[in-house]
Amino acid sequence: MIKVVLIICLLLCSCGTAAKVYRVADPRDVNKGSLSELNPRYTSRYRIPYVKTDGVDQSYEWWSSYIDNQMSEYAACVKNKFGRDPQLNKLRNIKIIIVKDSKFECKYHSGRCSGEYDAERGIILVARKDVGKDGFIPLIKHEWSHANGILKSDHSNLGYVEKCTRY
Repeated sequence: MIKVVLIICLLLCSCGTAAKVYRVADPRDVNKGSLSELNPRYTSRYRIPYVKTDGVDQSYEWWSSYIDNQMSEYAACVKNKFGRDPQLNKLRNIKIIIVKDSKFECKYHSGRCSGEYDAERGIILVARKDVGKDGFIPLIKHEWSHANGILKSDHSNLGYVEKCTRY
């Protein structure tokens, strides 16, 4: 009886793990063009445009507060650590799109990303499922650093920027 219970537990655990591996190994194809056309809401403090796609939990108010808090932290850190003001007007014009899955197709990282700055479309895509238990999405600040010109596109200075992005 104990062996049967252990086998069932192992199967259940491995199925959950397999599902996570599948999401990483087979990233979701997202239509960036269509997503960039979605009508955004705006955060209350910085007026940053954002969209949450179907299946993304938390309220719009939660996301508004979250994104504004991330921007406050990021702007203060960039000013203190790098001695320069982030280009807030530029960053305020980049629409943040929160997608449901943990990975989506992109041209970087072997085609699997959790965040991406698309300068042509003026969007930042971030994956909701990569939000930590404390609600932290590491890639918003990371992608802002790309957009702000602090982080090189080849990530060669990632250690330098890590102070303000935690990623």
